[in-house]
Amino acid sequence: MALNQFIRTVIDQPPPGIKPFSDALKAGSAGSYALLVPSTFVLTYMADRDLGAYADLCHRDDFCRRHIIQILPPVPSPESSAHRNHQFTTIDGQTVIISEGFVTATLGSNAQHRRLRAKILTDYTYTHPSTGAAISVYELAVPLIDSVSPPVLRKSFLSSPWPDTWSRTPAVTVTHDADGDFKSLLKRHAKIGTLVSAQFDDIIKDLHQSRAATLNEILQEVETALDAAVGVVQSLKPPQIQAMANPAGIDGLTLQKWIHDDLLSRAGPALWSRFRAIYQPESLALQAQLGLVADLNIYQMGIPDLSATRALHLQERVGRSQHNLRQLTSTTDLTAKTSILLSTLEILAQGGRGHADDGADTVVSLLVLVLTQLGSTIDLPAQIAYVKYLTPGGSEKGYTGYVMSTFEGVIGYILSQGDSMTESSRLNRKILDKIITDDDTYMDITKLVSDPLSYYSTNQGNSLLHLAIAHNPQYLLPLLNSNYFDTDFIRYDTNINGESLLLAALHTESPYLINNILLHIRALLTTSQLKEYLQIVDTHGRHIGHYIFKYPMLINLLGRYLSWDTRDAKGQTPLFIICRCYDHPQYAAMIYNSFRQYRLNHKTLNPLRHTDHKGNSLFHIVKSSILLDHILQYHPDVNALNAKSLTPLMVFSRYSSPDIVERIVQDPRVDLHRNGLRGMNVLDITRDTGKLSNIFDYYDIKMHGYSGLSTTHHTINITRSFSLKGEVRFVIATMYQNDRTTLNTVNRNFSDFKFLHKWLNYENDHAWVPWLAMPPNPFLLPSRTPHMMIHDIQRSLNFFIHSILLHPTLATHELVWEFLLIQDLKRDHIVERCRRKLQNTNERSLEKYATVLGDDEIDTIRPFLAYSSESVRNLAIALTEATCALQTVKNKTYDASESYNLLSDCYLSPELHGPDDDSSYKKNDNDEYQNYHPAHLFTDLCRIQSISDFTLVDFLSTLRHLSHSAQSLQNAILLPLRRIDRLQLLRNQLTDHMTNYTALVDKSGFFNSKVLFEEKRQRDREALRDQIFLDQNEVARLSASIQADHEVLAGDIAGFHHAHTTKFMDAVKKFAHGEILAQKERLLRLQQTLNKISELNN
Repeated sequence: MALNQFIRTVIDQPPPGIKPFSDALKAGSAGSYALLVPSTFVLTYMADRDLGAYADLCHRDDFCRRHIIQILPPVPSPESSAHRNHQFTTIDGQTVIISEGFVTATLGSNAQHRRLRAKILTDYTYTHPSTGAAISVYELAVPLIDSVSPPVLRKSFLSSPWPDTWSRTPAVTVTHDADGDFKSLLKRHAKIGTLVSAQFDDIIKDLHQSRAATLNEILQEVETALDAAVGVVQSLKPPQIQAMANPAGIDGLTLQKWIHDDLLSRAGPALWSRFRAIYQPESLALQAQLGLVADLNIYQMGIPDLSATRALHLQERVGRSQHNLRQLTSTTDLTAKTSILLSTLEILAQGGRGHADDGADTVVSLLVLVLTQLGSTIDLPAQIAYVKYLTPGGSEKGYTGYVMSTFEGVIGYILSQGDSMTESSRLNRKILDKIITDDDTYMDITKLVSDPLSYYSTNQGNSLLHLAIAHNPQYLLPLLNSNYFDTDFIRYDTNINGESLLLAALHTESPYLINNILLHIRALLTTSQLKEYLQIVDTHGRHIGHYIFKYPMLINLLGRYLSWDTRDAKGQTPLFIICRCYDHPQYAAMIYNSFRQYRLNHKTLNPLRHTDHKGNSLFHIVKSSILLDHILQYHPDVNALNAKSLTPLMVFSRYSSPDIVERIVQDPRVDLHRNGLRGMNVLDITRDTGKLSNIFDYYDIKMHGYSGLSTTHHTINITRSFSLKGEVRFVIATMYQNDRTTLNTVNRNFSDFKFLHKWLNYENDHAWVPWLAMPPNPFLLPSRTPHMMIHDIQRSLNFFIHSILLHPTLATHELVWEFLLIQDLKRDHIVERCRRKLQNTNERSLEKYATVLGDDEIDTIRPFLAYSSESVRNLAIALTEATCALQTVKNKTYDASESYNLLSDCYLSPELHGPDDDSSYKKNDNDEYQNYHPAHLFTDLCRIQSISDFTLVDFLSTLRHLSHSAQSLQNAILLPLRRIDRLQLLRNQLTDHMTNYTALVDKSGFFNSKVLFEEKRQRDREALRDQIFLDQNEVARLSASIQADHEVLAGDIAGFHHAHTTKFMDAVKKFAHGEILAQKERLLRLQQTLNKISELNN
């Protein structure tokens, strides 16, 4: 059974409503249908708040009918193929539109309908193990159901036991909570919502048209509107109110609060504009005062015991609070504004409520600094009044009241203490200007103040040292060499971007500045302090090592102190970034020194530790042979997939040079057939002809080539395919083995293969022509190229060509070699030639086999054909059984891989495990990406299972085609047996006719002697003579055909068994070889995971 619940339902337990599809599936003709399957993750872990778990919904008739579409044959039209109809009909008659990788369905009733747009995640072909029917599957991000509720996670699923068997009983009960709003509540009850929404619109319209200008008038109208809105709901019938409230689990007070929130949200823009107008004088007064104190810094706020490190942390809180407060201008929603004001104070209190970690005085001082740096662009007096007066029930009490009063107190303090704050701001600006301006008065700044110079900085926290680096670097060294700044300040001093002095100097790329600061830092700090200093990260999570490419001399100077495994916000390590500096003039030296320093620090390099958040490893970013030489020393995973499911070779084929591609494909571990994004392999991705040429060489070698003729040693394969103007074309490469100069390529579409098969059958009517599979249309859905389906067709056509080249009769046929070597086929000429050749062959056959078969000859031919038919039938049965078993293994293998992925998502998902769960991934405060968390172990174990299944798929394809070939040969053998039966019937019939004719010629007898019957006897005699002539000709023709069939089929049967043995042995060898490589790759990944566990334990 399939892992995906929907596929399992429609295949194994089809409900009655999809009988047309199930009948077609049993008959093996399901090609006119396609499945729109919700992803396994959605079906397993998600549920609809109203309808229940998706795993239960997929058993219902209506759900199944809505996710099965009918594919009608295309109607000939003079229009271009670019204007194809994108509309399809589901079994239940719904119309879906498929375009640009999305499925759009119109759901709901005529009165309340809505459009649902679901993204197509991937596409593949599901093959039924028993019937062999291939069904096109398109996996969707969300199911196509008529519900307005968004999908929710089934958290109870993880705590419930895994069911032993899957049944139609509910797997989980979805409980509702009071989370939500009035708008979603009305959507779930469409009829009530239509009635209520119309009356709410009238209330909002009256509120918008109001001319209230004072605060009291506005508040009075708001209260009236709220009472009217509550009255609208109360006017409903009690059963209607209960129908809304009971399923959602809400009481009357909650429903009233939702109504208030919904009404104020709709009227928010009008109310906010009026509050801004009323409080404009207060906002302008605050704006004027904040402009005078804009240059205050954190050291001037009177915070006690303010060290350099504490000032750094407090300044970081101030920055986050500013960013939070700026969001007030982007919303008019009361709830959002309240949340922003509350969270701003909580950020400043660092998790406490008003008087927690740093105390109320410190929080107030920080809030003053936030407002002075932010200015009055947020209309803070109006924002506070908006929240204070419109909050239902008032905001004077509780924590909200405390926050509002704190903001009001800070505004009052700024307005009342403006003179002293203005003087401090002016002094700070004067000192800053001394550093910024280009004059020689910077040494006079000590005469202006009595406090240490470290107390003076910009309002955003940039110290005088950072200002000197940014504006006048020549002032930096005198300041550093003086006693103006102590060691701790220099050690912890960072700018607004979190950069240390050395990191800020590194951005200038000035050797003089970098060298002098480094000398000063090394003289001040101990070795342990220097290591800690070099690990200071900026706002992007990067330390000195991430920018060391700007001054490569530092690699040897500081390399032994750096943490080369630290990841930045993008998951990139210093070594990763250096490897990507392809255009750097000192690239070779940087690579050599970086890897040398890494070995000195970490002994061994684990390439998997250097993987960014897009899944790209060091091996993915190789663009030069220099880096390639270093990477290959550490045995990287050459087939690792990144986030886009691209292997390193796929990335090389796009971005690297042809010589890199040539070197990589020589590695026997590289899987050329690994499918990446949407089933594309490296040949589908590569566009550069030089790279394609290199890959072709080793692609043929990896496929072990194919010698159609032992005398000529040709290597012939369909190497790749591409789509052009709505059809798939297959590239057939032909060359002498190990002689690239003889390479010849042609491209054919499927109609060309049908033409070849048809006229080979026509011309060689006595021979067995290999079976040609009729594949499904790969362009069932527009705007998508299903590469996995195309690869299946490519394997089928490859087998067809190889079978012909092993055929004793057809291997040397001129039409075959024209097909393989000549691009432009002259079909009319070929058809005429085949007809003439068939006519000549029939004439020669009649001459060669002029002797009519007797009973002795028939008794010799029939047992041979009967025995051959029986042996081939038994072989076909065995191959069919093996194919079914292997198809089951293949389906289970895919499901196992999918299960690991689902379990990994479940294990690492913070939504499925609470944030306090030990199994969830927690970042380290100092180095958020460096440590290997035990949760990553599970991801690595899942990665061990993600090995390419190409060898299994190829082996399965070979067995399936061998089975069909055996069946087609059996049908070819049955034809001469039927001719023998026909021959014997005609011979008996001819004997009877001869006897009757003799009787009519004999004139003895009463009737024959009468002249009265002579005319009738003459007509009967002539009719019998004509019939005897026809029978004799047909007997001669059948006799010649049977003898020709016997002679030709004897060679064809021998050729088939030879080809069967050759193909089967070749398939077994390739399967065994591929499995050995896959298990070696799995072993390598397992060893890497064990090494990580060892590091974790140590």
